[in-house]
Amino acid sequence: MSAGDVIARLRELRAKATAGNWFEDSQRVQDSDRRDYYYNIYAPSGRIIADTLNSDMVLLEDNGEGASLDVVGRANAAAIVAAMNSLEPLLAVAEAAQRALEWIEADELQHGRTFGAGNELRAALDALSKDTP
Repeated sequence: MSAGDVIARLRELRAKATAGNWFEDSQRVQDSDRRDYYYNIYAPSGRIIADTLNSDMVLLEDNGEGASLDVVGRANAAAIVAAMNSLEPLLAVAEAAQRALEWIEADELQHGRTFGAGNELRAALDALSKDTP
């Protein structure tokens, strides 16, 4: 899959996902893992998109006040929210990088030499297309 294909696929997925800036927050609960808090991912409307309550990826830490926090759940929820909220601007940067690479490659062809910036952009765009479902 080319970098352009990956960008198009990510735009398609984002367009189908819940619109707006997502956010995460904790929810208090007592469950069998002795977690006192789990983490929700929310839509801008405040409705829950996903949660970590049933996650097998749990690392509990005492918050110093006698409550157990799922630090992996918190980190995963925060990473998902940050990725979703940053996706559009990152895709715009990737598209700009593609356009810049096209200009650089045309210039390289015209002058018969390669430029370091072209190599960096090629590598970055190639990395985008590797291991992408």
